[in-house]
Amino acid sequence: MIKARIVTKIFPFLILLLITTISFTDAAIDPGPKETVNHLVEKIRSIKRPSDETPKLSPSDVAKNKKIYSEINAIIDIKGISRYALNGSWNSVGAAGRRKFIRLFTELLEKVAYPNTAKFFKDLELEIRKVKVIGSKAMVYTSVYHEEEGRVDIDFKLKKYKDKWSIIDVYLDGVSLVRNLRTQCQKIIKENSFAELLRRMEEKAKKEENADISEITAKN
Repeated sequence: MIKARIVTKIFPFLILLLITTISFTDAAIDPGPKETVNHLVEKIRSIKRPSDETPKLSPSDVAKNKKIYSEINAIIDIKGISRYALNGSWNSVGAAGRRKFIRLFTELLEKVAYPNTAKFFKDLELEIRKVKVIGSKAMVYTSVYHEEEGRVDIDFKLKKYKDKWSIIDVYLDGVSLVRNLRTQCQKIIKENSFAELLRRMEEKAKKEENADISEITAKN
């Protein structure tokens, strides 16, 4: 049950995850898998969140977050994850349906996943245990030590496209977050319809940032 709660909290983070290129100050740097993961976490941690002292972000903080979100979006293969999530429906929903799904998925990442993941990582130190590279694929095995949950393993799967590493999946204690996303999306499409999936995503995108993305799958 404890690990299930963590999956629910961090699931969208990738859903990154869920999780391509990073904006480096030195263009000459060719980041490897380890550097890609480290910079991703740095970007996540730099997100500004409301607090008890400042319950509302300043316009400056909102603008900074918008820039950070754009940089994180560049790290994540959102289109690839979307295609995997829709599975056989990717072709049948047409270009318009694909565009709308990707747009809503991106909104949910920015409004729910990124802020919640920033909260999760706030005071946690990321330990990179091992990096394994085979050709154009790689795994970066990491762990964090949570005060309540203890050790949580967060492993990143990457693929290299041309000269850039892309994080294509995240495993939380062995659970694939991208596969989890596809399972939930396919369940809604099968039991209801693709239009219902979009409706739930759109409804969730209109809610507050601290809403739980897993509620997309809740029955109304």
